Amino acid sequence: MDSLLLADSPYHNPVLALDNTRNVHKIKELTKGFLHKRSTLLAVSKTFTDEIRLGLALNPPMKSSLIMANTYVTQLPDGTERGDYISLDLGSTNFRVVLTRFGGTGAANEFHVKHYTVPKEFRRGQSSHV
Repeated sequence: MDSLLLADSPYHNPVLALDNTRNVHKIKELTKGFLHKRSTLLAVSKTFTDEIRLGLALNPPMKSSLIMANTYVTQLPDGTERGDYISLDLGSTNFRVVLTRFGGTGAANEFHVKHYTVPKEFRRGQSSHV
């Protein structure tokens, strides 16, 4: 049995095990343009991180290629949080509502997600000021 896995990947890729050597060859041929060395992935990651920092800087030395929006997150969770929290995400086509129930240190957390489609008339209608 042959398997496909990027040898020096910094990520935990699932192993695809195949009995058919012909299929293995086909998949390797189809995916060869998507497989990158660790050094390439780390360079892309660094570039992306640098662009994020530029985008968030108050007076950046140059303009970032990323448009950044301040999320007003002032502190990251530390695992001791308890209680119910609601997150709202309004995109261009969907409105997502997430209820997160934090159980505190060592307890399991629950996530309940509801998706709602934003009607086309709201996405493409005329804007007006009240």
